[in-house]
Amino acid sequence: MNEFVRYYEENKISPVTQDISDINLHLRRRKHLYKMLGINPNSFKNSTILEVGAGSGYNSLVFLLMGANLDIVEPNSKGREDMVGLFDKFKIDKRRYNIYPCLIEDFTSNKRYDYVIAEGFLPAFKRKERQKILQALLRQTKKDTYLVLTTICEFSYFFEFLRVVLGLCLVKNIEDFQDKVQKLSKAFKSHLDALKFASRPIEDWVKDSILNPTNDYFSYSLKKCAKDIQKFSSSCGGGGEFEVISMSPNFISNLSWYKDMEYSYMQEIIKRFDDKKYLLLSTSFCEMRVDSKTNQKISKYVIKLRILVKEFRVSLSQEILKEIIVLLQDIINDCYGLGDFFIKSIQECISLLEESNKITEHKISLMPNFSKAWGRGQQYISFVKERE
Repeated sequence: MNEFVRYYEENKISPVTQDISDINLHLRRRKHLYKMLGINPNSFKNSTILEVGAGSGYNSLVFLLMGANLDIVEPNSKGREDMVGLFDKFKIDKRRYNIYPCLIEDFTSNKRYDYVIAEGFLPAFKRKERQKILQALLRQTKKDTYLVLTTICEFSYFFEFLRVVLGLCLVKNIEDFQDKVQKLSKAFKSHLDALKFASRPIEDWVKDSILNPTNDYFSYSLKKCAKDIQKFSSSCGGGGEFEVISMSPNFISNLSWYKDMEYSYMQEIIKRFDDKKYLLLSTSFCEMRVDSKTNQKISKYVIKLRILVKEFRVSLSQEILKEIIVLLQDIINDCYGLGDFFIKSIQECISLLEESNKITEHKISLMPNFSKAWGRGQQYISFVKERE
């Protein structure tokens, strides 16, 4: 059992509940995602899909309602229990899906699928574990298989890492898991309310985003993902060659002409990602001129922040907290060109952390700018296997 699954199993949780009281809205939302990824949702009908890490099955339900045949690999027992109940509620024919209670590395099948989906968990692993998972995913592909993965990196999770620090300070003297969840939910509800289109309950967000220690590994960018698929597609057992179809958010343009058969969008992403990754820091950012020197400084700062957050979660050391405050002040001094909202949000965070023993739910909930400051959290990237 890996650390990610262990956290879920030890706390008997599957914190990926979604509000599907309006099932048509849920369907439209997921269809819109796949359209953005260059995949026609109508193509799911009668297709074979392998979904790995499906949680409680809310996204799996969409595939089933659209007529797909689904194999689900889900090692978390609570998630499997929830998804069976969900599918029964919607009267899904049990012959159209199989649930395998194992890790993808241990999954064996002679099938090769039309779609392989792995959403929401790859960044939570260390590099070697993630490489094994990717190789296992690629073994289930054939020519024309669509592969959909997600990434999270230090840039896109910057503001969430700061929420982790605030949250850990708030509950440092609380032992009971549920008591932590309740206190943190009160503190951050106004933050999640400010995030338009959020569909998860605040309690699930707290369990998965603040208290989950595997988030401290979030260093898996779109660039790293593209390079991994490029590397492992030729060594996963069956060989093959993949190309990127699209991304969400799509902030690196595909300017190719249809007759240019040598163009590779994957190579374009690998080449241009570092120049564009500042856009992941904040949903408030649009294209702007950020020179390479500033980009390099930001990279250094956000990577260091992730490392310090990981150390702080374990130790709750005041010395590490002081290092975080100094780091945030350095960001303000060196990156003031990123705009008033960005700077003010960080300043509000510093103000609370400087008096960490006085942090309360009320103070966190009333942060005027920071409560509205969100990065572009999780990104999606779609590939197609062009050749065996």
